[in-house]
Amino acid sequence: MPRFISEPVTIQRDSEGSPIAFRWRDEVYHIDDVLSDYRRVDFNSRWWLRRHQRRLVVRTDNGRYFELYAQRAQSWILYQELDDPFKG
Repeated sequence: MPRFISEPVTIQRDSEGSPIAFRWRDEVYHIDDVLSDYRRVDFNSRWWLRRHQRRLVVRTDNGRYFELYAQRAQSWILYQELDDPFKG
């Protein structure tokens, strides 16, 4: 069952700008794999009020799965911890 977190994190990027790690509660989580990377735009609002989000689902080096998102201003939020999507 997913665990809701919704806390700010700091993202570390490689030289190309791709996320490679994030810091949450004074611990660094290294990203082994980005399972999903997509953008969400709220088209129900007027164009100047639209929210743009980038969402990532990642697997860390310790085998945990997380969903993170960034708002337009590039402040990142650790949204939730997910169950292993590959378990039957």
